[in-house]
Amino acid sequence: MKDFFYFELYYGKNRDFEGDGSMTNETKIPNTRWWRILPATVLVYIVANIDRANISFAMAGGMMEDLGLDAVAIGMAIGIFFWGYLLLQVPGGHLAERKSAKHFIAAMIVIWGGCATICGFISTSFEFNVVRFILGIAEGGIFPAILVIISHWFPPAERARANSIFLLSFPLSAIISGPISGWLIATWGWREMFIIEGVASIALIFLWMPLIADRPSKAKWLSEEERNWIESELAAEAAAKKAAAATNKSATKTSYRELVFDINLWKMVAVYFLICCAFYVLSFWLPTIIKDILKADIGMVGWLSALPNIAAALGIVFFGRMADKSQNRRKYCIIPYVCVGLCIIASVFTASYSGWLSFAFLCLCGFFWLSGHPVLWTIVAETFQPEVAGGARGAINALGNLSGFFAPMLLGYMIQNYSRDAGMYIFAVLVFLAAVIVWSMPKNAETKAAVEKTREHVAATTNAHA
Repeated sequence: MKDFFYFELYYGKNRDFEGDGSMTNETKIPNTRWWRILPATVLVYIVANIDRANISFAMAGGMMEDLGLDAVAIGMAIGIFFWGYLLLQVPGGHLAERKSAKHFIAAMIVIWGGCATICGFISTSFEFNVVRFILGIAEGGIFPAILVIISHWFPPAERARANSIFLLSFPLSAIISGPISGWLIATWGWREMFIIEGVASIALIFLWMPLIADRPSKAKWLSEEERNWIESELAAEAAAKKAAAATNKSATKTSYRELVFDINLWKMVAVYFLICCAFYVLSFWLPTIIKDILKADIGMVGWLSALPNIAAALGIVFFGRMADKSQNRRKYCIIPYVCVGLCIIASVFTASYSGWLSFAFLCLCGFFWLSGHPVLWTIVAETFQPEVAGGARGAINALGNLSGFFAPMLLGYMIQNYSRDAGMYIFAVLVFLAAVIVWSMPKNAETKAAVEKTREHVAATTNAHA
């Protein structure tokens, strides 16, 4: 991980872009933001993902028997999290954009950590559902708020890479949660696992508050050179968006009432919902699929299931960097989405011939399954005006994550009535559909050109008033 951040420090340096997206001369700008902002956001979301998913380890660790819960009750507890997750997405993004993302996230850390801790004391299915619902509400506001912070600290030329580093929290949490949660349960028990991981979440507040600032202007630890560069780049982006809105009738809107009728918003909601359908199905069913195709024991399954997530971490970094280098956002969304669909089909098709070949395609699928996410969120930041960008992020994330409720149910229905292979083919088609929708989105060429045109003017103005 340390070597990876050294890599990003080099590539995180500001490079001017020519009109075709190619890099020109390097401008040596301090990179303090890469060391302070991104590690803190990654750590917070790793812990959030662990507290979201540790229910699966508690299930295997005796919780169902101790509380008398059946599969239906557990399914309800898993699903109700996503309904809570829906509620604070748009308000959370709005508050983070207009007020303070730093303090909003701090409050959510305390609430979600408290709920995670309380899970260790519940005694009935009703209590568990209530706590999981509130946990979903608290975690739901964090994702759009972190994206707001990233948009305030990383200009367009490096935003996809910044989003990529943040989204490493997904595969990293999947890689480390199993060994940690499994060890805690084996050593003490499932209740103690909830309590220890919940208290650890609350302790994050002591790292979050001193490390994070809402904007460069509020960071006392930031050099004047780095602050001026960030603010001039962001000002150029904002000016370009305003200019595009003034000359383009199809430009995105500046009020939430108008945003609701913006076709680009609903395209992005559809894309995120469709790709998350495949992601959640693969995440929830991966151990079972590996066990079936390789006939492996549960210990081996645990280790093997980490490999697709390691591949996912590599894919996120690669595609985020390529998207920033080329500035062709659509291309680097479409490629991984198409590849996910092809890998799902290949894995299902080869399972009857060679379990290990089928597993190899699952690992390759892992390389692509999250790679389009950071690029998609960069498109969101570049498409919507600052007045509504926070709410747009929240709406896309909220509605997209409802796939976590519906997708596993759909696959379960297909398994019960047809076959798992038939269900997986359906999800491959859904991912292909997501790629088609991304292709129909407007190119970012006009915004990129406008940013380039206004950058020097805004930078000169900023320096003159500094």
